[in-house]
Amino acid sequence: MKKVLIVDDDEQIRNFLNDVLRMNGYEVDCASNGEEALKLLEHKNYDLLITDNKMPKMSGLELVRIIKNKKLNIKIIAISGEEVEKSFTELGISEFFRKPIRYKKLLKSLERLVQYE
Repeated sequence: MKKVLIVDDDEQIRNFLNDVLRMNGYEVDCASNGEEALKLLEHKNYDLLITDNKMPKMSGLELVRIIKNKKLNIKIIAISGEEVEKSFTELGISEFFRKPIRYKKLLKSLERLVQYE
């Protein structure tokens, strides 16, 4: 079973993504900010991380920067309502989605990203 970490400060989005991904066969953990996500990443390996950008304590960009500096082997999908796609892609993420996201499109992207492992 593929493991996904969802990082978003919006509880409704976290819960919705959690439910959708679990119904589609993924093992899911959630964090409400980048600091929580880093603690989870210290204790568990994930196949994929889905992160929002604008969050308290640590932005998604900061989180991705730290993950890349630690050279963690994890695919990353970033989601934001802001114009930050270029900043994320320069860090080498796997995919970027602008809000509002189409969840069917997100699921197809997840399937494509994790099928090659």
